[in-house]
Amino acid sequence: MLPPSLVEPIAFALPIVELVLGILLIIGFKTRLAAALSFVLITLLMAGTSFKEDWDLVGSQMIYVIFFFIFVKNLRHNTFAIDGTSKKVVDGFSNQK
Repeated sequence: MLPPSLVEPIAFALPIVELVLGILLIIGFKTRLAAALSFVLITLLMAGTSFKEDWDLVGSQMIYVIFFFIFVKNLRHNTFAIDGTSKKVVDGFSNQK
C-alpha cells in the first residue's frame, strides 16, 4: 500500500528506534517516555500487520500491546529507574527521605 520510497527509510530506522527504546527501558532512563513510545510503536506495527491480514502475527503482537499497556499503567511502582522522575512508592511505602 505504501510506495517503496517511504517503506525503505522506515525499514532501516525501525530496528534503531527499537534498540534505543529497549536500552532506555532496560537502564531506566526516561522510562515513562520510552514505555509510551514503545506502546505506540507496537500498536502501529500491529495495525500494519492487520492491514496485511497476517492474523497469526497479530495475535502474537497483541501480547506485546497488552504487556506495554500494563507496564505503562504500573509505572508509578517503578523503583529501579535511574531517571528519578518516577514516583518512588511501592505498596504505600516511600523511598524518599
